[in-house]
Amino acid sequence: MTYRCTKNTAMGSTSSYTKKVQDGCAGEVVNTSTRFYKSEYFPFYKSHSQSNKQVQEAEAKDIRPFWKRWPVVGTVVLLSLGLVFNIWAWWPEPEQPPDPVKPPQPVQAQLPDGTPTVDTAETKAKKKKKASGFGPLEDYDFYITGYAKQIAYAKRLKYAAELDRDLTFYKIYIDVYDGRDKLFSFDHLDLVKIGYQFEVLSDCVYRVTWEETERIFTCGQREKPSDILQQNMPVHI
Repeated sequence: MTYRCTKNTAMGSTSSYTKKVQDGCAGEVVNTSTRFYKSEYFPFYKSHSQSNKQVQEAEAKDIRPFWKRWPVVGTVVLLSLGLVFNIWAWWPEPEQPPDPVKPPQPVQAQLPDGTPTVDTAETKAKKKKKASGFGPLEDYDFYITGYAKQIAYAKRLKYAAELDRDLTFYKIYIDVYDGRDKLFSFDHLDLVKIGYQFEVLSDCVYRVTWEETERIFTCGQREKPSDILQQNMPVHI
C-alpha cells in the first residue's frame, strides 16, 4: 500500500492536506480523504538540522488559490448583480391611490356687446314654454256649425270618371266666440293656413293641435235671448 499526502496550498488552505491510498506504487487510488493538521502532534515535527526551531514549511508563493482567480471572481460578481437585478425587477411596486379628479371649473366667457348668442337647449325650452298654449286663438272658443262637401266630375265615362278639382271641395265651418259673443266664422282650411293641424275623428268630433297643445271641437246649440236669433254655443271637452 502506498500513502501519498499533499498539502492543500493550491486550494488556498495551509492547515489541511489530502491523503490518497494507492494499491502499490503505480496502482489505483483506493481511498482519498482530506485531513487537518492537529496542533497536539505539531511539536514533534522538528527540523533535521541542528537548529531547535520548529520547521516553518514554505508556502507556495507563486500558486494562487482557485477562488482568487478572475474567472471565479467575475462569475460570482455577475451572478450577484444578476440576482439583485432580478429581485429589483420582480419586486412589486406599492400601489398608490389614484389622484383625485378635480371637477372642471365653469368658464364664463365675456362676449363683447353686440355679439350674437347661440340659444342653448334650456333657453329654447324656456322660449317654447313661454310660447306654449293654443297659439294666436288661445283666448277664444270654437264651435263647429256644419260642413259642406261636393264632388264634381268633368267627364263621366262608362266605367270611370274624371274628377273636377276646381268644383270638388270639403269644408268644415267653425264659429269663433269671445265669451258669449260671436266674433267671426271661417272654415277649417283657414285654420290650417294659420298653422293649426286639423284632424277628423268622427262626425262632429274634430281634433285641432297647436304644437303640443290639443283641443277637441264638437257641435252644440244654446238659446239666445228672444230678441236675438238662435246662435250656436261652443262646447269644451
